[in-house]
Amino acid sequence: MCGLLKFILLIYAITFCSIAFAAKHRTALGVGFYSCQLLYDTQDDFGINDEDFTPTGKMAYTPKIYQSRLRNIAKVIAAMNAETSDGLALLGLTDIENEHVLQDLCQQKALANKQFKYAFIKGCDRRGMNPALLYDAQLFNPISIQLLPVPQLDAFEINLIREILYVKGVLQKDTVHVFVNYWNTTHINDPNATAKLAASAQFCRNQCNSILAQNPQANILVMGNFNTNPTDSCIVQLLQATSTKPATGTPSLYNPFTELLQSGKGTWEFLDKWYIYDQIMLSSSFLKPFSHLFLTRAAIFKKDFMADDNNRFLGYPLSAFAGSQYINGFSDHFPVLIHLSGIDK
Repeated sequence: MCGLLKFILLIYAITFCSIAFAAKHRTALGVGFYSCQLLYDTQDDFGINDEDFTPTGKMAYTPKIYQSRLRNIAKVIAAMNAETSDGLALLGLTDIENEHVLQDLCQQKALANKQFKYAFIKGCDRRGMNPALLYDAQLFNPISIQLLPVPQLDAFEINLIREILYVKGVLQKDTVHVFVNYWNTTHINDPNATAKLAASAQFCRNQCNSILAQNPQANILVMGNFNTNPTDSCIVQLLQATSTKPATGTPSLYNPFTELLQSGKGTWEFLDKWYIYDQIMLSSSFLKPFSHLFLTRAAIFKKDFMADDNNRFLGYPLSAFAGSQYINGFSDHFPVLIHLSGIDK
């Protein structure tokens, strides 16, 4: 009888602990990144090569097209927000011309149920292609926002190395360091293109090292359009981000998108080949199970409405433009999304 009583008490204790654990468990939130493919307004900004994206320019970029672009981008963001129980907390963006574009994007009807705000500082890119960070003000509170200049190889270059947006803030209860990158492309006639990628990678790595030197357990998110695959030496060797989960407290970053590339998936297609240029990498602090914020899933975010249904390009991202013609699409890149779950401390 005594043994039976002990067994009943044990079952009760396990049940009670399970209920208590469930009560403490916070549902998942999302962190994403989206390359928005030339999201300009219709105004000709001084010092920016945006003349094509005006009503009288090459793209015949009218206010009607601009509003359509905003609605389409907002539709994608709303769909990403619906993927996690707590919604989308952070969303890195690139191809953002200016602050006006972000203001208009946050006011779209599709995002009316979110308190999205943004972090943005206009950079040096002469085409006006800047990084930005959208955040849910109920989930994230920014402490500081900086645009970090990468040392230039040549001050007289036409295509300067783009800055990196750095946002430090509190995500739920934890301090988080977010780097939004938009590395220079290698698909242009630029003899220094590879060197620019290396410069961006090393600079971003140095910033991470500075943070980790002060706190080896720091929460770091490095995201962006890196214009290179997760297996490239710039990512693996210079940025020190790999598919192997690092031990707690080590400086290496974890890149969950390496395995997706190896499985044949991609965010961007070129000449019938897939690439994953859009990535989110995490410090080891996000990999501890049952910590306050830990990684549970990483994915390329792709819904049917975002994909081309033309037989020739079936399943490819449905671009906003075909040459100089607006085709009512979204972007030439699919976004990426990671899920962070948490246990209340």
